[in-house]
This record gives sequence, structure tokens and C-alpha cells, in this order.
Amino acid sequence: MGNTPGKIEDKNENTKHQEEKETRTSAQEIEREFEKLAELSNKVEELEKEIYNTHRGLLMSKNLLKQNKISQNNMDNIRSNIRKMENTISKVEEELKNERQW
Repeated sequence: MGNTPGKIEDKNENTKHQEEKETRTSAQEIEREFEKLAELSNKVEELEKEIYNTHRGLLMSKNLLKQNKISQNNMDNIRSNIRKMENTISKVEEELKNERQW
């Protein structure tokens, strides 16, 4: 007496509709998660580009600093050589004065 064929069909139909609704909801949730992943992927790409460009900039700065250091060392060497030449010229002038006095 309890279950009639109409009630069983209604119950099966309700269960079927509920399962379809849950499936659609799950599909929508999965789609939203994929959209979030796509956004995150784009952000990661942008950050990778920034990191790459920053790294390149740092390498260029490092190279410029090396060149500047070399240039500074060259300048120091040039100054040192100029002082040596000045000292040598002074010595030669002194020797010439001494020779003239003789």
C-alpha cells in the first residue's frame, strides 16, 4: 500500500533533478576555479617578467659597477703615473741645475 508506481517515479524524477542541479553547481564551481587559476597564472607570468627584468637590471648595474671600478683603478693608475713622471721631471731638473752649477 505504501509505495505506488507514481510516487516512485516522482521520487526518482526528483532525485534525478537534484543530481542534475548538483552536477551543474559543481561544473560552475569548477569553471570558477579554472578562471581563478587563469588569473593567477597571468599574475605569475607578470611577476616572472618583472623578476627577469629586475635581474637583468641588476646584472647591468653590476657590470657598470665593475667597469666603474676598473675606470677608477685606471684613473688611480694614471694619477700615480703622473706623480711618478712629475717626480722624475723634478729629479731631472735638479740634476740639470746641479750640472750647470759645475
